[in-house]
Amino acid sequence: MPDQFSGFLTANTALDPGAFSPQEQVLIELMVLGEPVRFDGSDEMPPEVGIGSFWSEATRAVDGEITVQEALDTIESTWP
Repeated sequence: MPDQFSGFLTANTALDPGAFSPQEQVLIELMVLGEPVRFDGSDEMPPEVGIGSFWSEATRAVDGEITVQEALDTIESTWP
């Protein structure tokens, strides 16, 4: 069976695990049987910040491309 959902992970127990690759099946099993998942604060932020500037600027700061203060300033400036 082809991996029709390849690259897509879910904790939805109604989906057929056979539709996923063996590696994805292990990850899905961990999600379903593991401890509760907790999200970070970006999930509560407006999209333009949480999946926009917060993600990109935090990544740049961790990579050493900019300082933490520069990242924070940019994130703050994009807050609606």
